[in-house]
Amino acid sequence: TKKMISVSELNKCSIEELNTLKKQIDLILSQREKDEDERTNNTKSNDGLIEFKVVGKPDYGEPEQTIKFKLRDTVPLNWMTKQYHQRTNTRQGSLRFTFGEKVVYGTVTPRELKMKDGDEIRVHFAK
Repeated sequence: TKKMISVSELNKCSIEELNTLKKQIDLILSQREKDEDERTNNTKSNDGLIEFKVVGKPDYGEPEQTIKFKLRDTVPLNWMTKQYHQRTNTRQGSLRFTFGEKVVYGTVTPRELKMKDGDEIRVHFAK
C-alpha cells in the first residue's frame, strides 16, 4: 500500500527513524533499477541477435518444411534467402519470402521489419 509522508511528519522523526526510512527507500530504488535493467536487457534480444523460422514448400512435390535462422537484426535478409535456396536446392528467384503482408527482398533487415524472436517468414512459389 502507498503511504505518503509529509515533510512536517518527517521533521518529527528521530534520526534513527529517518535512517531506517532511507534504507527502505534505497532498497526499493535498487530493486526498481534492477527490474528496469532486466526489462531493457530483455528487449535488446541478445545483443541484436534474433532467431526466427522460415516455413513453406520449397517445391511443388515437397512437404512443408521449417528452417530456423539466427542472425543479427542488422543483417540484410537477402543473406537468409540465399542460405534458404542453398539448403533446399532451389533456384534463386523461384520463391517469394513474406513477413506478414511485406515481401522480404534485397537489403531489408529484421530490425526494419520490427521482427522479434520466434517470428516466422513464409515461403511461397514466385509467380
